[in-house]
Amino acid sequence: MKALLCLTCITFLHVGSVLAQPNPDALNRVDRWNDMWMNQSPWGFGNRPPRWGVEDPCYPGEWAPQCELPGGSGQQYLYMSTIWIGAIIDDGGEQTPRVSVGYDGWLVDIVELWWGEDGEIIERSNLDTVNCFGDPIYDPRAIANHEYTYASIADTLTDPFWVDDDPIDGPHEPLGVKVARTTYTMIDEPCNQIYWIQYQVENIGENILRDIYFAHQVDVDVGHIDEQPDWHQDDLVGFEPTQQIAYSCDNDGRGYNDPPGSPDFRAPHVAGTIFLGPSQGIEHVSFNWWVSNGNVALDYGPAWEAYADRDSLGMGWTRDYGTPIGDLHKYQLMSNGEHDLDQVRICDHQWIIDHPQDGQVWSLSAPPANEADVCSGFNTNYLFSIGPLGNRVGDRTELLPGESFNVWFAYVGGLNLHDPDHPQPSNADIDPSLFDFSDLIAHVETAREGVCMNWADTPDRSHAPSPAAFTLEPVWPNPFNAVAKIRFTLNRTAQVNLVIYDVLGREVERLASDVFSAGSHELLWNAEGLPSGLYFVDARVDDAGRFVQKAVLLK
Repeated sequence: MKALLCLTCITFLHVGSVLAQPNPDALNRVDRWNDMWMNQSPWGFGNRPPRWGVEDPCYPGEWAPQCELPGGSGQQYLYMSTIWIGAIIDDGGEQTPRVSVGYDGWLVDIVELWWGEDGEIIERSNLDTVNCFGDPIYDPRAIANHEYTYASIADTLTDPFWVDDDPIDGPHEPLGVKVARTTYTMIDEPCNQIYWIQYQVENIGENILRDIYFAHQVDVDVGHIDEQPDWHQDDLVGFEPTQQIAYSCDNDGRGYNDPPGSPDFRAPHVAGTIFLGPSQGIEHVSFNWWVSNGNVALDYGPAWEAYADRDSLGMGWTRDYGTPIGDLHKYQLMSNGEHDLDQVRICDHQWIIDHPQDGQVWSLSAPPANEADVCSGFNTNYLFSIGPLGNRVGDRTELLPGESFNVWFAYVGGLNLHDPDHPQPSNADIDPSLFDFSDLIAHVETAREGVCMNWADTPDRSHAPSPAAFTLEPVWPNPFNAVAKIRFTLNRTAQVNLVIYDVLGREVERLASDVFSAGSHELLWNAEGLPSGLYFVDARVDDAGRFVQKAVLLK
């Protein structure tokens, strides 16, 4: 464990106008307002990055429930959930993927999103009530019974004391993003097992961020608190397709060391992540899971045959590894469009063959050496990703410096996935047909419908795209003989249509009809086959308007 330094001794990195610095004493809060108690921190939900322990500030000295369902039961359904943000940037002329993570902890403790010292937690309620400290929290602007708004976290800190090197990429290279989060909970049924989560992502750097993907990375530990330290060894994850729920649960609802047939159900419920919106422009909703292990024969995650066996899109590494190490592999998983088959299915090869995803068959070339253990429950992580986000420009999306967008997720609980009247006969041979998702699906439908809280109509704080600014310089040389240079400048990526007309208004040549990036551009106009005379260079640019320059051709 690293010793904590005084904050005045820390070196800061300045990106744009934002200073980011760590605060090792950043406060967490346990939301006990509904029937699923959830610990929250600047990094996400459940535990915090494991350099520091977590206690409940309302009950000093007591452990903070990570995701306890029902509240007060001691049954935990999460170790930690943090966010990942990935985008493509122009790095010296190369289109390079970068990913900043709230936590990446299977090999080294990488934390790349940090809360500043001046951060605060704002607690609100639409009820006339007080919080656990006795402070009044009624606010007429609140839209839920309880709300936490966390000060922004940013990826701009690069001090190696706080941000460890990636084993593939080396020192952290920021995207230049800032993320604010507000969570909303309601007290009464059927709303009391739902956390609505609103994120605002802002580009605070100098790069144009292209094809942004946003993800919840979930480290799953399911079990009763009395089972520690073994409760994580029999977890299952999967993807419920009708409602697109990334879920996690215990394999049979019993304790890890309980014998088959035990009537003691220590953790029979289920929890899951869903994406709420906005859905416009989203091309990929991806669900990927993996088991991490330093032994390559045991490090595993499902993958399409096209990726694992034919190296499509450079993803041949998924044949031998499940854990995404390095920004490239992380971004590839975030954007791959897979809905990984449920963990419990990986032993059933015939089922896998019979259930391709959208025509993509699953690779069976390199199953894990401990396949039977994995499919009956293991220590597992999953990544639930959506994208691309940003403003649509041609065939890609972009977020310019100063622009932002909002995105909504929810974390939802469901009771009695494992029905005591229809229990799993064995903890070594799990039958997924016995899973009962009905309560989880009912709560997911409630979360989406907006009956409890009209999340879709909450104020949108995101910035609209800045209008394009365009400069068309005078043709050079002018007059010219045969070849002229046409230069123009854009403040952001935009569609440019550039056409040459003669004095009668006839189109004589179309020089460009394409998307150009921000910056200066130069085109050559070869007029060798045209007669001498006056011509007009006509440029039309998205929302920036029309621009014209005259050119005289003399031969």
